[in-house]
Amino acid sequence: MIVILIFFVICYNLFKEALYLKARVKKDTCIGCGACTVIADQIFQIGDDGLAEVINPIENELEEKIGKITEEEKENVIDAAESCPTNAIEVIENEEHE
Repeated sequence: MIVILIFFVICYNLFKEALYLKARVKKDTCIGCGACTVIADQIFQIGDDGLAEVINPIENELEEKIGKITEEEKENVIDAAESCPTNAIEVIENEEHE
């Protein structure tokens, strides 16, 4: 019985880690207005190029600055994406962990 419970806890934690939101800024679309940095200041900042970027990017094959979004940050990131005047913020839902 305990072995089954431990198995389910491990599976749940792996599944929880495997599915999450990601966000990225499309640099070719961003105008650097800073709206995203006000709404989701834990995720976005204005970079040296004057455009928005993800603060703590995760590693990926394309070497893009892609941020992993926690459940607590989800609402603010979606609000930031919806408030972007040029739709430069892409929110990617339910991607598998890389």
